[in-house]
Amino acid sequence: MIKKITKNLILAVLVLLLCFGTIPNKFAHAEANNCFYCDTSYLDGGAGDGGTYHSETVTCDYYLKDECYLTLLCPIYTNLSQPNSCAPLAGSIIVGYYDFYCPDLLENYQSFYYYNGYYHFKPQNSQVIAMKEYLYDLMGTNSLNPGTSVSQFQTGLSAYATEQGYSTSYSSCGTINISNVTTAIGQERPIVLFLSSYDYYEIITEGSDYVYFSGFQKSVGHVVVAYGYVKYRFYSNNVNFRTDEYLAVAFGDGTEGLLKICSDTTIDASYSVYIY
Repeated sequence: MIKKITKNLILAVLVLLLCFGTIPNKFAHAEANNCFYCDTSYLDGGAGDGGTYHSETVTCDYYLKDECYLTLLCPIYTNLSQPNSCAPLAGSIIVGYYDFYCPDLLENYQSFYYYNGYYHFKPQNSQVIAMKEYLYDLMGTNSLNPGTSVSQFQTGLSAYATEQGYSTSYSSCGTINISNVTTAIGQERPIVLFLSSYDYYEIITEGSDYVYFSGFQKSVGHVVVAYGYVKYRFYSNNVNFRTDEYLAVAFGDGTEGLLKICSDTTIDASYSVYIY
């Protein structure tokens, strides 16, 4: 995909920057928690080691649902090769998304197609896998500790975009600021989430007087991409007895679903990403 000498040079510079503390200031706050994100069992389809599957049906007289999404949503990719690579996988989802706006961001491949009046993202293929594996190198995944840090993610994704002739910027959404999230979505910008625990639902079934959720909780580092915000308000006897908030995410295991914003989900940092 990219000349090997360029790849090795960028990786060497990345490792030097990380080891000798000369990461640009814009990464300093994100790096303060000194976390490296890797869920070694998420490829097994979810909870894996140390996780708990659970489901819930919320019954009500009726519910109201507020939601907003990126117009294109985003690609749904999964890791098929390297260990501890949820961060490069999240980066590949972002590259696949911005390939719509930035021609040849995904080199010699178009990540989307037009059918029946709508744009859709293509399934993962060999070009996507190669790009993810290259991001793995650019991010220095597993080079310092198992997984990828926030600054490694940002440095590697920016390096990739620069090679393709584009620039990258990151705007913090905190831990999480819903106003910043909805603003980013309104600007058509996906949001990368760095998690140390999560409550994720991949099956949601809605009826007129109930919503069924099925998913899993886990306390582990993981990186996902958010493309929407959803809020349910449940009513009984015209009284709002419960309100739940979620982020719609591409989870990195080939599924998409809802990440619940609650005490069981710990978002260490989040950034909207803009490639231009």
